[in-house]
Amino acid sequence: ILLDYNGQEPLHAYYVKLKAINKTAKSLGVAAFNVAKRTNIMKSKIT
Repeated sequence: ILLDYNGQEPLHAYYVKLKAINKTAKSLGVAAFNVAKRTNIMKSKIT
C-alpha cells in the first residue's frame, strides 16, 4: 500500500514508486486497473 503523497519525499521518488505499483498490477492482469482508473488513482494520490 502506498500512502498519499505528503511532500516528505521528492515528488519524482514518489512517482517512481506509484509507477512501479501500476506496472506490477498491469503485468498481473488486474482487470480493475484500466488506463482511466489508474490515471485517476495516480492523480488522487499526488494532489
